[in-house]
Amino acid sequence: MNIDDKNFLRELRKSNESALDYVMDEYAPLVKGIVAKVLSSFGNNGLVDECLSDVFVSVWQNNKNFKGEKDDFKNWIACIAKYKAIDYYRRNLTLLNQDNLDNLMLESSKDVEEEILSLESEKKIIKMINGLNETNKKIFIMKFFLGMKSDKIGEKLKLTQTAVDNRIFRERKKLKQEFIEIQREGI
Repeated sequence: MNIDDKNFLRELRKSNESALDYVMDEYAPLVKGIVAKVLSSFGNNGLVDECLSDVFVSVWQNNKNFKGEKDDFKNWIACIAKYKAIDYYRRNLTLLNQDNLDNLMLESSKDVEEEILSLESEKKIIKMINGLNETNKKIFIMKFFLGMKSDKIGEKLKLTQTAVDNRIFRERKKLKQEFIEIQREGI
């Protein structure tokens, strides 16, 4: 049977290994990008490859838990990749000896501080995005987390590109103001 984007979910749920091959071919660049970003500070491509394999094993083992459609699968696999990579990061951070940790901190102390601030800010931003109405939330996720272009978002949500751009502009302005207020209050 030929596996394609129309039948891969059904076949994956039936434990068809060809469907897993399709998923690996189709989603490997996305998954590898996410994993590599999280684990880049280790400078270990073997660790990235190991985590990448673990992500696809997890997809295989948990495919029956995925209840969404094809469009939701990209988000699902991206979440698995992100959390697996974070697990690998935590696990391997404890394995670093103190010398390596000192060197890492000397080389990238500003990067680490910026990353921590970025992660804290990201959590606040995600919380704020979750407060948006459903359409605007979908637009923000597609635009800023999945990197989709406005015209493609418009096609999916049955909106014009101008409507999508206007919603992004208005909501970014509101979110920016809300974020500034939150930062001032120290919440």
